[in-house]
Amino acid sequence: MPKGLHRFLTALLIAALVWGSLPVRPAYAAGYVVNSLADNNTAGDGLCTLREAIQSANNAGNGDCGANSNAADTITFSVSGTITLGSTLPNIVGGQGALTIDGGGNITISGNNSVRVFYVNAGANLTLQNLTVSNGLALSGGGIVNDSGGTLTVSNSTFSSNSAYYGGGIYNAGTLTVTNSTFTSNTAARRGGGLENVGTSSAPIITDSLFENNTASGNNSFDGGGAIHTDSDLTIRNNTFRNNLYNGDAHGGGAILSIGGTLNI
Repeated sequence: MPKGLHRFLTALLIAALVWGSLPVRPAYAAGYVVNSLADNNTAGDGLCTLREAIQSANNAGNGDCGANSNAADTITFSVSGTITLGSTLPNIVGGQGALTIDGGGNITISGNNSVRVFYVNAGANLTLQNLTVSNGLALSGGGIVNDSGGTLTVSNSTFSSNSAYYGGGIYNAGTLTVTNSTFTSNTAARRGGGLENVGTSSAPIITDSLFENNTASGNNSFDGGGAIHTDSDLTIRNNTFRNNLYNGDAHGGGAILSIGGTLNI
């Protein structure tokens, strides 16, 4: 074997052994602190907006909120008030770890009566706690869509004055748990003023929550459910339903309309 080739192969073998002995870089988890009520994605301005923090948790941020992460993350806030969106927030994506957004009881995220607030992709996992989602507007899920295969956990939060054709507050097609939360004054032009639950493989559980002044309309035979419309399994425990309304000419269900699956109350 020529000496030059022998030296090259030897160096290649050593490099491979050294590289193989290096530790595998662990998944990086982060805590992002939103320090602005603005809704922008302007790199290098010294501000960490909610939009930028979600992108960083999606492992695709611009650096304003810190290093990108591909593991479980938490977003908190050093400011209080209302974040008014100009467009839907970045989708919560799968494969980058679970995300928790904790508003500390001082944050409202508004769709400004023009856009949906959140969208949870299939395979993604989002927990919302201690915040208000308001004035979202979309065809389905004015406040949030939880797509098939997505996981959404809501606790100590409020959905207020969101609007959609289907699921004014939440449109759920995945795994859903709601605890100690309030749905108030949400509207659906057809089904589920507060929440619509469709085709899920695991029965959502809603506990210790209040549904008040939510409204559904529509005249199709499947329309209704001022507070909740469901066509699959659903369990609700220790909730209060007050002054919800169906104002169409179909099945009805001022509080709840169940047209499929098993409803456990």
